[in-house]
Amino acid sequence: MTILVTSEKLSEIINVPVWTIRKMVREKKIPAYSPNKKSYLFDPEEVIVAIKTFTIQ
Repeated sequence: MTILVTSEKLSEIINVPVWTIRKMVREKKIPAYSPNKKSYLFDPEEVIVAIKTFTIQ
């Protein structure tokens, strides 16, 4: 089962500032789900895979 978390919780999980997460979303470097136009939710596993992918390149 996939658990979606807020940017604040994701920040704690992957140990990066919230502003960095928001920047990566704007640059489309990490996957994000938007249930409304004001907030995003993240699957931590997908984000970690995405970060590893663009870090290796």
